[in-house]
Amino acid sequence: MDMPEELELRQRTSTQDDQEPVHDETTAGRSLLPTDRGVSAWLVLLGAFMLEGLVWGFVYSYGIFQEFYSRPQEFQSSQAHVPLVGTISAGLMYLCSPVLLPLLRQWPSHRKQCIVLGGLLTCTALIGASFARNVADLIVTQGVLLGLGGSMVYYPTFLFLDEWFVRRKALAYGVCWGASGFSGLVFPYIISWLLETYGFRTTLRVWSVVDLVFIAVALLVLKPRLPAALNVRRYRPRLSFTLKPLFLAFCFANIVQGFGTYLPGIYLPSYARSMGFSETVATTSVALLNVGTLIGSVTGGILTDRWSPKGVIIVSALASMNGAALLWGFSAVPALILLFGLAHGFFTGCMTASWPGVIGDIVERDSTRTAEPSMIFALFVAGRGIGNVASGPVSQSLLHLPTLSKAISYGYGSMYGSVILFCAGTMAAGGLGAVVDAMGMI
Repeated sequence: MDMPEELELRQRTSTQDDQEPVHDETTAGRSLLPTDRGVSAWLVLLGAFMLEGLVWGFVYSYGIFQEFYSRPQEFQSSQAHVPLVGTISAGLMYLCSPVLLPLLRQWPSHRKQCIVLGGLLTCTALIGASFARNVADLIVTQGVLLGLGGSMVYYPTFLFLDEWFVRRKALAYGVCWGASGFSGLVFPYIISWLLETYGFRTTLRVWSVVDLVFIAVALLVLKPRLPAALNVRRYRPRLSFTLKPLFLAFCFANIVQGFGTYLPGIYLPSYARSMGFSETVATTSVALLNVGTLIGSVTGGILTDRWSPKGVIIVSALASMNGAALLWGFSAVPALILLFGLAHGFFTGCMTASWPGVIGDIVERDSTRTAEPSMIFALFVAGRGIGNVASGPVSQSLLHLPTLSKAISYGYGSMYGSVILFCAGTMAAGGLGAVVDAMGMI
């Protein structure tokens, strides 16, 4: 397929690059189905929508499990390590991007097998976690295995979308991304109800069945558009651009920001409960964070087009810092917690939505001519994963520091005070790449 560069820069897990050949609408006497329209194309989009919502909606709802696992009657001997479960699963989902995408591009005929294996691994992880006797068991199952399985389910779906949508790719990806916002709003309430009614063991077993059913249905509608023989190609990523100051500056800032991006989603429910607020407030804080991320992604994309990716990043970084430092740090009433969840999701969504603009700048200014949008995106995603994984043990250590002020009864005076400051600092650091570029230092 011949794909316009502006569409390529906008795709979330781009799989077509400068090395890909142009495909005719007929090959070897076989007429190919049309792109961007038709029942088959929309069914593929439906399947991708289902898997996007299924995988990311559950990962983004881990804060509900975090609050439940941290209760005195659950895993008393190792509660301090509970945050690692969520940060590892989400981090691995990001980290697998630069590994899985090149492999699936090299061997496209194995995409469905990858989804099947990922689905089996995901279900095994959930069932295994339901038998956990300690947090170490949860880290291996709901953390490592779930992250790996979710990655194997998630990334192949976008390679199918790339074949079926060319001119309307932005629409297809926008619809697909909307699934995580929808499930991120709904799943926290469902998971919270299941946990309170049946406990975590039954909840995880029920969810494994949900995963199995959704993945099976999605596999029925996901199919390639291009014949396997036509779609096989050699792909060797060129990485000389990774040594350039522009890429390094944005990549470093992205990794640091990754330390703070996921922390509110993990700790807000536990923080809300520690302040004596209701279970509804705790659950809604996560739901609003996920909705804010969706709205921010759309808004950030529009602003990046009409303004500047550097401007979007700098403003979002400062707003995220102030949100954590002021709204979360001084949240003495439920309204401030909910407002912070919505604001944090919105501005982190804006920062992520600016990536296509940043990637375009890196490609345009790369003197080595080796920068490929898809590989840059994969490395940015992996960088976010590094921050997510590392934020688990870091935040765990911060929780054990003395409280910042005994005279303050809200955020800063709680055990979460150091985590709040760490979140604010890392979100501010996420704008460093844009700042040094705007100042002409790179």
